[in-house]
Amino acid sequence: MNPIIINEYHLPDDLIQRQIASYEQESGRIVDRAEFILEDGNIDELYSYWEPVPFVHVRRITGYLATTTNWNNSKLAELADRTKNKLTEGIE
Repeated sequence: MNPIIINEYHLPDDLIQRQIASYEQESGRIVDRAEFILEDGNIDELYSYWEPVPFVHVRRITGYLATTTNWNNSKLAELADRTKNKLTEGIE
């Protein structure tokens, strides 16, 4: 996707593209819109607006079946402290 570029100072396109590529590489995100500010003939600031990042909800689900081989000591202690319920005969 090509970002929206605000270039009021008429900077060369190759300079703008290099700046955006560098900024994206450093941040690991994609620039959606960029505005360049000059001071003393140098790029003083780059205002950038990022492309939205999808958000993933993570929940702890209890009651799943799994082995305890990869559990750390805290999780093993939590397991040992749990109340153990016994099944009684005649439950329907």
